[in-house]
Amino acid sequence: MATINKTKSAERKIRKKICFIIEGKTDEVILSHIFKSMFPETDYNIVFSVGNGYSSLISKVRPIIDSVPEETKILVVYDSDTTNPRVAEEKIDLTKYLINFTMYPEGRLGVFSFDPNIEIIFPDKNLVRHKGDFNYLVKAVESNYNSIKDQKTIKQMAQFIQA
Repeated sequence: MATINKTKSAERKIRKKICFIIEGKTDEVILSHIFKSMFPETDYNIVFSVGNGYSSLISKVRPIIDSVPEETKILVVYDSDTTNPRVAEEKIDLTKYLINFTMYPEGRLGVFSFDPNIEIIFPDKNLVRHKGDFNYLVKAVESNYNSIKDQKTIKQMAQFIQA
C-alpha cells in the first residue's frame, strides 16, 4: 500500500511544461493570468521568455528550444500588427520559416498571432491606453475571463497545450 501511495504522489508532481516566447511584458502579464487560470499550477509549469519586439522574439526561439526538455510545449506568440487575414497568415508562415519550424517534432512548437494585437481579446477597445498599467490589465483579465478564454487565438493555444 505504501508503494502505491508513493507512486501516486510522484505522478502528481509530474507537471506538463509550457514555455511562452512573447514580444513584451504586457503580453506576459495578460497571457500569464489567462493561462494560469486555465491550467492549474499543480498540473502545469508555465514559464515566459520576453523579447523586446518581434525580431527579439525570433532570436530567442532556437536557444530556448535547445535548453528546455523535449516534452516542453513551446508557444511563439506575437502581434501580427495587421487586420488583413492574408497578411497575418503570411507573417505566421514567415515566422515558421525563420525559426526553422519543420525541424521540430509535430506538437512541440506552436506559432500564434493576435490580429492586430493582444488587446483585441478584450471587449474594452480602449484598453490600449492602459498597456503599461499591469494591475489594470490583471483586473481586466479577471473581469473578462469568460469571454477571453473563448477568443479564437486563446482557444487555439489552449488546444495546442492540451494536445
